[in-house]
Amino acid sequence: MRVLEFASAVEPPGPTDTTDLEGATVTALGFLHAGGERRIVLATDGRGTRGSLLRAAERLQTRGVELDAMLPSARPSDDVAVIGLGAPERIELGARFPVDVEVHADGETAAEVALYENGALPDVRHVKSVVLKPGTNRVSFETVSYAPGDLTLEARVAPKGNDRLPGNDRFARVVRIVGKPRVLYVATAPGEERGSVRALEAGGFVVEVRSPDGLPRDTASLRPFDAVLLSNVPRARVRDDQQRPLVAYVYDTGGTLLMAGGAESFGPGGWEGSPVADILPVTLEGERRKDRPSLALALVIDRSGSMTGQKIELAKEAARRTAELLNPDDYIGVVGFDSAPTVIVRMQSARNRLRMDSDIGRVAARGGTNIFPALDLAYRELQLSRAIKKHVILLTDGQSPDRGLRDLAQVMNADGITLTTVG
Repeated sequence: MRVLEFASAVEPPGPTDTTDLEGATVTALGFLHAGGERRIVLATDGRGTRGSLLRAAERLQTRGVELDAMLPSARPSDDVAVIGLGAPERIELGARFPVDVEVHADGETAAEVALYENGALPDVRHVKSVVLKPGTNRVSFETVSYAPGDLTLEARVAPKGNDRLPGNDRFARVVRIVGKPRVLYVATAPGEERGSVRALEAGGFVVEVRSPDGLPRDTASLRPFDAVLLSNVPRARVRDDQQRPLVAYVYDTGGTLLMAGGAESFGPGGWEGSPVADILPVTLEGERRKDRPSLALALVIDRSGSMTGQKIELAKEAARRTAELLNPDDYIGVVGFDSAPTVIVRMQSARNRLRMDSDIGRVAARGGTNIFPALDLAYRELQLSRAIKKHVILLTDGQSPDRGLRDLAQVMNADGITLTTVG
């Protein structure tokens, strides 16, 4: 037996985060004299991190050296760890589902176990105070999700006592929340979508119907939908700041965009060269086969209090007669105004005369008179049109402040929009 003396000076210890059992036995072998019975006693917990103890043992055996091990007595290491999280892989949207968290403790200790969803703690019911027993403990939760898609569940344990390895206090997994696919159905004329909506709903889809004005202007607002369907919607009704989120919705999030055909869709609807055209699987050439609308007409009707009686009725009749004179391929829109403007009929094909007739008939005289905002609104509606000729007819008794009207008329004229006043 050889006794090794301590060094004469105290030196700082070397690294303690690794265990080289093979290196230790090789070093010890160097201290043994040749001849006689030779033995190495290795005091270790057997958890080597470097080298191979088996390789070292084989080397000692070839040299006639016995290797004995002295293991330390087992004692609690005061560690708590989350070792598992059980939950269904696919969960129906809105259905409650169980989550079982498995926590291992070396000794009895009080702790809090929490269940996080997508990095957030939903409510106090997702935190439980428990007393952990030595061994594996199961802590059960029940939760629900109303958002489709991937849901990250993460269990966290916070022991009240010692915790030797806090890095193992978390465990996460991803589950899939599935439900009926949602479709955003965009249509220009109210009511034309009813048959398609019924068919989609019969096929198990949840359908939300909006006008083109209701199309979101950011991608995040499109994410809840599995598909967006543009039903016979002309490009003039969808601004570029609504088209760009649609492109990102398809490219960045994997969303589905459908464009249903019609007289105002694809090429005939002016989509050729638009941001949306780049993501469609077809080439839009309808524009070359169909003439642009020859006329887009905006009727601006004064419905202020000064127009009561015969005045407002004459204005409404003039609007109806004007609509009757247009060709089916022409476009018409109606703006009513008192102290503030309102779009009565969105710019659309003149073939929808019956609906326009009904909308115009509901115009009633009341309130003050302010022409400028109404004329400006009609101007902006016509700016979106692709018609060859654009014209505004203003029906008013003229009792309104004229500030800014001359400048606006000049701007409209510069943009090729003409103006006629009837009063």
